[in-house]
Amino acid sequence: MATFRYRYAQELRIVGQQLQKQDIDIFDLRYEGGDYVLVCGDPKPPFTDLIHLRYSPLDLKSLEVMAAEGRSAGFKLVEFSDLAEILRAIGRYVERHDAKLSRISVSETLSNDRLFTIEYETRTGSFRAEEMHYKDVEALAMRMYKQRSHIGGSPGQGHSAA
Repeated sequence: MATFRYRYAQELRIVGQQLQKQDIDIFDLRYEGGDYVLVCGDPKPPFTDLIHLRYSPLDLKSLEVMAAEGRSAGFKLVEFSDLAEILRAIGRYVERHDAKLSRISVSETLSNDRLFTIEYETRTGSFRAEEMHYKDVEALAMRMYKQRSHIGGSPGQGHSAA
């Protein structure tokens, strides 16, 4: 099993939770020196302002602790369409390429299927830009969740040999 040098999946999930709370779904996110720097349109009418956000590693840790304290111990259905899970899947995707994240952007599309642009630098120094449709990222999030639950299992679940 590969070890990841970056923690994008976990960190991007936290960023996604914050964006969801603010109803932000169109944005340009850059990873700069360990910080996540976002520029997005104001989600409140008249939609004319730009919002600038920055999440440092310390901010993310604090937000993670607050979110953990707010969660109940009971079962919660995972919504793979939530921005937090979508960004988490993109983070894991970049980690699996053993790459350094540069940018994630999503702009409004004419259809209901948003298009994410993911930019990253590979270990060999190559720069890559990929476009992924929202539904494809959602399916990736679901596959990753199934892999995690298969590997880790859930309390009270039995495991059978496959």
